[in-house]
Amino acid sequence: MTQTAAPAPGTFAHANTYTIPAAARPLAALLPARRGRAWTVEHPRSVFRPGAPTAALTDGVRTLYLVENAGRLEVFTAEFDPLPEPPALIVDGTEPDPIAEVAAGVLRSVLPLVDNEIAANIARTHGWMGALTARMDHLREFGYALAAHGITPEPGSVAATAPGLIWTAGGGGTWGLSMRGLQSNLRLNYYGPLSGLYGLLPHLLPPHQGPALPDASSVTTRGLIERFPQLRPAAEAGAAWLPGHPLPGGHIVSLADKGTPVDDATRVAAEFDGIGVDLLIAAAAHLI
Repeated sequence: MTQTAAPAPGTFAHANTYTIPAAARPLAALLPARRGRAWTVEHPRSVFRPGAPTAALTDGVRTLYLVENAGRLEVFTAEFDPLPEPPALIVDGTEPDPIAEVAAGVLRSVLPLVDNEIAANIARTHGWMGALTARMDHLREFGYALAAHGITPEPGSVAATAPGLIWTAGGGGTWGLSMRGLQSNLRLNYYGPLSGLYGLLPHLLPPHQGPALPDASSVTTRGLIERFPQLRPAAEAGAAWLPGHPLPGGHIVSLADKGTPVDDATRVAAEFDGIGVDLLIAAAAHLI
């Protein structure tokens, strides 16, 4: 749709009257500021659902569109140009805390996909060096977030060919954050006691829904899944994996002897892919 001049507050250019969704400003407040710029709420220029309250949320670089439609909160990532795309995220308004669930979904899967598109555009326009520079900026941003919590990460990576950061958490675990290709999303590795993952996993995992826990032959795997039922058993005994549809994905492997029951002190190795820097900044307090 061809963009026109910004309409008057509360209206679209099509002369239909719309309102800002009540959830828009609380949602913006739950998304972390990037480069010192908080998310703000504006009136959009495109009609997504005729008559439905709609708002544009922007941090100056990225824009999301929030629509209240038929008891649901829908998030779009692009204006209709030239044809509409399906919502990137849908949350039922009857959920216990739908605004928090939208924020979690935006951080977990929507913004990483938006950032991947931005990274692809940078690579096409400025080549791989431009994309690498933008990726390094993401690492620096997260490094500043850790520093705000009193942690100074060291340059380094668990993958020898990928720039990254390494730091040690108070509970004795070691974290590593690294790039993966020219995508903007990052890879997070962890080695340490299982309890060191308890703060992060709620940020990575979607709300648990659906069938009962899957069967798992390993007592260790069962122990992991009992704590986090969104995980699924992996082929390797003593391991569980995060499906990653949509982002992020990964796995957790117990380093204890096979058949050893899981407790908070069980040593594990974990790797998570497709994580956006927004989620990492929001979860920084759980990574120290």
